[in-house]
Amino acid sequence: MQAIDFLPEHYRERRKQCRVRWWWALVVCLFGGIVVTTSSLQFLNVQRIKHEVTRLESQVATVRQLDQHLLEIETKVATLSHSANLYTFLRHPWPRTQILAAVVHPLPPNIELSSIRIAESLVAKASAVSASTEGSENVAQPHPAIADLQQLHDSHDSQRVMVVIEGTAREVETLHGYLEALAQHPLIVEARLNSLETRKLETHSLVVFQLQLSTRPGHGLTDGPSGPLVNQVPPATATFREEALR
Repeated sequence: MQAIDFLPEHYRERRKQCRVRWWWALVVCLFGGIVVTTSSLQFLNVQRIKHEVTRLESQVATVRQLDQHLLEIETKVATLSHSANLYTFLRHPWPRTQILAAVVHPLPPNIELSSIRIAESLVAKASAVSASTEGSENVAQPHPAIADLQQLHDSHDSQRVMVVIEGTAREVETLHGYLEALAQHPLIVEARLNSLETRKLETHSLVVFQLQLSTRPGHGLTDGPSGPLVNQVPPATATFREEALR
């Protein structure tokens, strides 16, 4: 059955316009909601970014303070390192106890030492080429500890510690074995026999000898060790004819 619409045409037109207005209102509300939501999200993002910037600025300030503190520490360490190098070099001559330990440890029972003399001797030093002084006024002056250390190096490079050993042995073979053992010690550069004399006694014969040892240059010097010496041995005891060692 067909429905008959008796309403006038302008009523139908008004209904259509009302529907259109409702749709427009809905679209405007949706668009307004999207704009408000987007603005809110952007505002929250801006606030979050501002908070991150504030936090990063605080971290940057902390890092700059730490960097400045690190620079001060490095400068202080460099200064103390120069002083430590100078202090270490001032104690560089081999302690006499180490030299005595190197001499006494391989000593055989049938060798008696009468004297041990430790002294410094001069050695030939290669002539250094003098540096040009042109523009020296523009060169920065080194740290006082560095200058003192270099001066000490120059003055000690031509000095070596020598050890002269005198004593007696029952057999020449034992003496040569002792001399070879001394030459193998890391503290000793050269061990040589200066004199050898055989003396006849009533019951046996004695070999009177004199040895000369050249020790290695100290730490920091030319040809000196860069680290601790290996094969170091504890000091041993021996029989001496003279109690006072010169």
